[in-house]
Amino acid sequence: MVIIYEYMHLFRIVPIHDGPHQPGASWMGDSIGRWDGDTFVVDTVGFNLKSTVGGTGDRHQPYRHSEQLHMVERIRRIDLNTIEIDTRLEDPKVFEGPWGWTSR
Repeated sequence: MVIIYEYMHLFRIVPIHDGPHQPGASWMGDSIGRWDGDTFVVDTVGFNLKSTVGGTGDRHQPYRHSEQLHMVERIRRIDLNTIEIDTRLEDPKVFEGPWGWTSR
């Protein structure tokens, strides 16, 4: 699966398999995808410390994170014209507990 972002023309390649994450750290982490019914689940770890999470426009400030950041995105098609992405983050060194957001 390839996820393409409008922002800075970024993209992520998400392999679909049950194997372990690759070692090392990168800006966008190491993602593994799988299907859970009609929902595509992307599990990502291995972010480097140069990236931030959250922050959309002027509404939210981005947050720094540690090397323990774990992100799970659940992507599903709501109808012919709508995709919903539920994003959940965990980082025990930075956040008091899991947090996230849902966007359409």
